[in-house]
Amino acid sequence: MKGTELVNDRARRSVKKGFQNFNIRFTFYNTPHEVLSMKHLKAGIRVLVFVMLLWGMAFTYVPHEADAGIRTVVTVSLTPASQEADVSPGSSGVVIFSGTVEVQSGERTVVNLQATAQIGTAVVSPSSAVVPAGGGSFPISVSVREPPETSYTLTDKVTVGGTWQSGALAGPVSETSAQVVIKQFFRMTISTQSPYVEVKPGSQVYFDILIENNGNGRDTFTVEIDPDNLKELTAKDWAVQVGTPKVTIDEKAKKHVTIIATTPQKTTPWKNSIDRIVVVVKSENAQNVGQNVKETYNLYVRQHGFHIPGFEPAFALLALAMVAALMKKKAIRTR
Repeated sequence: MKGTELVNDRARRSVKKGFQNFNIRFTFYNTPHEVLSMKHLKAGIRVLVFVMLLWGMAFTYVPHEADAGIRTVVTVSLTPASQEADVSPGSSGVVIFSGTVEVQSGERTVVNLQATAQIGTAVVSPSSAVVPAGGGSFPISVSVREPPETSYTLTDKVTVGGTWQSGALAGPVSETSAQVVIKQFFRMTISTQSPYVEVKPGSQVYFDILIENNGNGRDTFTVEIDPDNLKELTAKDWAVQVGTPKVTIDEKAKKHVTIIATTPQKTTPWKNSIDRIVVVVKSENAQNVGQNVKETYNLYVRQHGFHIPGFEPAFALLALAMVAALMKKKAIRTR
């Protein structure tokens, strides 16, 4: 009996330990046959639990690809790839790109877009859109405004991107970019400290002309005297020359050009007239792109007095002698 009780006691502890999670209550007996039956019952329960687990796995719901959400992909395209912006004074500096947003998704997708530019200001419209389940596409417009008088040497880059949300998932929109080329414009300012001078006939005069490049790029300028004006001055025996007929000036920079004019070298008993010298400055780079950009600037020379070439000292001595003779003659009469 003691051996049987010992076996029963061990069986009780083993069964209690193995089946405590199942909350099953058993009645144990003292015979070896009953202990063996309990071992078979324990094995059967294990098999039953295993079968139930396999059965549950077999009927686990596996969602279809559309239900689980086809991998969401949102892409943007812009046309054209490059545009030219006019940033000359008075222009808008605006260029507009057209684009398309393509959405691949198994669920309703919300797309939020944003446009950025490295130099200017970019805006995308619409900035938000909703695409139904299954995907689709919608058009967009991207407006880029470049700052006035932006340097011709710069190139701007506009980028469109953003985020999407599809169900519980979210991600970035595949970015795309386009280029904005700055168009060169041509402008200049001409000035001098003394556009008007007074000289006696037969004199030489120098005009210091200052040319400022007000365009947005490096430019070459040609300097000349207006052909009709030069023909008129030459007919009066004038001589007019340009010190530097061609100068290259960086944007927003200045350079000096000298105009040399010589009044007629002929006998002039008395002169009091004003002559005009017409200076013409042209942008050579503008001409290369089919534009005629030029400025005219007038210089004025007043001739007054007299001029006898080679006889200036003698004429002065003669005049003094004549004055002295007249005064002497007057004095004699007075006596």
